[in-house]
Amino acid sequence: MKYVWAGAIAATLLAACGGGNPFVDDSTTPTTPGTGSSAVPAAVEGNLGTFTFNTTTGVLTIEGVALEADALNATYVRKPALDRGGYLAYTSQEDGLSRHSTAYVRDINGTRALVVMTGPQAGSVFGGASYSRAGAYDPVGSNVTPNGGLVTYLGNYVGLLNGSGSSEDLITPPPGTPPSLAPGQAAEITGFVLLNADFTDNKVNGRITNRNIPDFGGVTPEDIDLAPTDILADGTFTGTVEQNNNARGTYGGIFGGVESAQVAGGLFVEDHISQLSDEEERGIFVLVQCGQPGDDPLCP
Repeated sequence: MKYVWAGAIAATLLAACGGGNPFVDDSTTPTTPGTGSSAVPAAVEGNLGTFTFNTTTGVLTIEGVALEADALNATYVRKPALDRGGYLAYTSQEDGLSRHSTAYVRDINGTRALVVMTGPQAGSVFGGASYSRAGAYDPVGSNVTPNGGLVTYLGNYVGLLNGSGSSEDLITPPPGTPPSLAPGQAAEITGFVLLNADFTDNKVNGRITNRNIPDFGGVTPEDIDLAPTDILADGTFTGTVEQNNNARGTYGGIFGGVESAQVAGGLFVEDHISQLSDEEERGIFVLVQCGQPGDDPLCP
């Protein structure tokens, strides 16, 4: 029986060796919701259960479902060579015929997010994203900025795609393994996030731009918009990812720190890169409020 992670991960097959589009859909999207934090939209969470990240030891453990009915706890190995824009890379693979998983995580003062995706193998991929904060919600007050509760967050974005990218982290399969049985390594995608939040009207929106797929130099991913949505009483938000006012997926996030000095979020988006087909993307952002220590150099 073939398992796929719930929450809008569709099964995929690799294109034939020697070129072509690596994103080829071969099944419908499952609808069973994920099992993690209720604050994270099911579409974003996939079937990612929980994750723990020790910022002192650097140990990352992910609980999810992979090829069995029971939850699987996997400790991931730190891979600095795969780091992207301040997000720490970790991978997991048992042997040359097992699925390879890539994860990115970032924590800023207890506000954190994680995204994980397997490379394609045997017609399917697995993935999900999540985010959380330490402590209670502390909204921005009117004493923080002359614009009242209106603030900006800027910083880098990282995501993973449901197709094979580079293979530098894969364990070599046994000699004679047919290429169609070998696992792939998920392709990553990077970008830059602008997020505006109005804590007076409790609204948030944003855009992800400067998007790039390092493994596909000839592909130029379009910008994606985080459509306006409400900030809820607990400091979380859920909204629609759009392109040209057309829905392409779901995003969510959470404000953390004193006077919401940080924000973390995740998204799921599909059919949004015109040069590809049947592509799906899961990504995260962890950003510092402009004017706070550690804010992005582009902050005014």
